[in-house]
Amino acid sequence: MYPRRRVWPIAVTLFALMSAGCARPAIAPPTPVVEPPPVVPVVVVAPTRTAITNTVRDARYDVQTIARVSRDSAGRSTEQRIESRALVTVSFQRTATGDLRGSGRIDSFTVRGPALAFDTVNKSATPVPVSLERMLFDAVLDTQSLRVVARPLLANECDRPETGAMALAREVLLRIPSSALAGDRWTDSTISIVCRTGVPIAVRLRSDYAVERIDERANTVLLRRTMTIRLDGKLVSTWRSLDVTGTGTGTQRVTVDATRGAVLSIDGTSTVTMQMTDRNRSNAPRTQRVVQQVELRVVSRL
Repeated sequence: MYPRRRVWPIAVTLFALMSAGCARPAIAPPTPVVEPPPVVPVVVVAPTRTAITNTVRDARYDVQTIARVSRDSAGRSTEQRIESRALVTVSFQRTATGDLRGSGRIDSFTVRGPALAFDTVNKSATPVPVSLERMLFDAVLDTQSLRVVARPLLANECDRPETGAMALAREVLLRIPSSALAGDRWTDSTISIVCRTGVPIAVRLRSDYAVERIDERANTVLLRRTMTIRLDGKLVSTWRSLDVTGTGTGTQRVTVDATRGAVLSIDGTSTVTMQMTDRNRSNAPRTQRVVQQVELRVVSRL
């Protein structure tokens, strides 16, 4: 037998070994499972198109232009300012693509300032009529031409105050489709004939339209119109020949009332540079350069 003093340490050692052998291994706590948040489907609502009324009745406008005309001929330069104003009323029917046919009247037309003549021989400016009484007109606009014709027809449209009045009436006639959405774009190219100081001039106008914004509360459409202009004219007579060519650009901001289908306002500027060559038989050809800068303002008078 072992001495008594050694029994207690041995017993303690055996108990520790037995406890270690019988102890269960430590179990790690479970890892929490995080569920992903529920996926909410995104519903994309396509913007609705704004309908624009195709029938316009008795839309009344105050049309104003300020033209600054500078001319350079044989080393001499002149500059003049011409202000024109007309009260225009139009009624028309549009197609879905924006073509229109209608009629209207011009209640008054006034001009302040002289007009420069397409004449390199006569250095003086040709005065224009001061005013014009009420006149009627018919209008047709499609993808190829814009025609505004006086009623009754004029025997000669050159150098008549009615010609200038109808030019202002053209400004309120635009190709606008029957509906619009922000970002929409369309283009048209028209040709019209104007006559100045005996020279018939073909005006070719390309217009690029873009819908910038739609105000749903006011039900209005804001357009931006960018224009490219080209002029070609020729006068041939027994005693002289005059050629007119020109190019230009312009921009306009247009507000359209979608409920009435009518233009509410137009603000824009344009610049046209013309070259005029006078082939007088008794002299060498003379060329002059004319630059015309025009500010346009159209306001609806409901």
